[in-house]
Amino acid sequence: MILLLMNSAIEISKDIPGLEIEQLHIDPLPFINTDLEVNGRFPEAVETFRAKVLEADSILFASPEYNYSISGN
Repeated sequence: MILLLMNSAIEISKDIPGLEIEQLHIDPLPFINTDLEVNGRFPEAVETFRAKVLEADSILFASPEYNYSISGN
């Protein structure tokens, strides 16, 4: 269901001039581990994700809900 809602938001945004939604997946991101930081940089997947977030004007988070809580994944 959540995927359908996100895809609908992306489709709707195509009709709004100047609005663009880019879907970012967190699958390639490692679990948080400060030991991964080397010389002030994290793995490339983290740095790429961070750059996308920093360049965004706003962020739309979408996450499935299970038993009135967030997913354990």
